[in-house]
Amino acid sequence: MKKNLLENYTLIEPITAEEFEEYFYKRWLILRKPWNQPAGSEVDMHEVNSIHGMIVDKQQNAVAICRIQMNDSYTAQVRYMAVDEHYRSKGFGKKILSYLEHRAKQRGAKRVYLDARENAVEFYKSCDYRVIKTSYLLFGEIQHFGMEKYL
Repeated sequence: MKKNLLENYTLIEPITAEEFEEYFYKRWLILRKPWNQPAGSEVDMHEVNSIHGMIVDKQQNAVAICRIQMNDSYTAQVRYMAVDEHYRSKGFGKKILSYLEHRAKQRGAKRVYLDARENAVEFYKSCDYRVIKTSYLLFGEIQHFGMEKYL
């Protein structure tokens, strides 16, 4: 019998200082540290008005994190999606993305936009996003593509 890996993990919206510390640490560790970016570079001015999602194990260690923000009354934007390398291709990314899309829809979003790293484009396509433009080059080497999905 195949066991559902996700049943041993919990999707939460971080609220305590400890949860946010883990959330931001995981964001920095996956999305910034490999490019020698300093701690703190993973945080921006939209944190307070965003919906944050985090999948944690039984010890409250984050295995996947993501944020969605409302850019206007119609459009939400996914930012800072990160899944620990040991948990990729196991459904964690799709679970957290689906949850945040649902939360944005509750706030009135009809469209979700994101800038995907080149190596994540196929993942987002599997979640019904489509490429609409070549976006920016992060750290002089990570090509991003603007993608969208209508809810």
